[in-house]
Amino acid sequence: MSILNFQSGKHFSLSVAVIISLLSGCSAVNVSKQDQILSKIVIQYNKLLIEVNKTRDVNPLKEIAAKPVIEKLSLWMGAWECGNVYLDAELKNIDFDDLKIAGESALVITSEYWSYIYRDLDTQEIAEPRQFISYKMQYKLEKRQHTWLITEIDILEEI
Repeated sequence: MSILNFQSGKHFSLSVAVIISLLSGCSAVNVSKQDQILSKIVIQYNKLLIEVNKTRDVNPLKEIAAKPVIEKLSLWMGAWECGNVYLDAELKNIDFDDLKIAGESALVITSEYWSYIYRDLDTQEIAEPRQFISYKMQYKLEKRQHTWLITEIDILEEI
């Protein structure tokens, strides 16, 4: 089920809950409130990922991602910073392929289409040409103190 399609230059401020609510009027779609929440968290993570790469401030992720996820991202950003570049990314499309909840744990599988440019930290000029990459992603989430947190992210496939 394709949830969102992002166009170049447009911000994705649409709430997944709103989109799913609209879709749930169709008899073929039956999405639980927990599914809506988990989908929204994954989209929020990806939106913040774009901003965090530009600002290098990981603090906004603390509400939705566990410390190991944030530390792994910080390592990646540090490596890019050593090369005097940062990743300027755009999520073009995200499909939610599978979503499973088992008690206080959840697994979300997505297909994502990204556009990347590496920019010079000082001048913001393009340091590497634009790339388009598709990923099959797996997000593991845990419910901690009534809040879902992303605890692990894995790339299952890169195309």
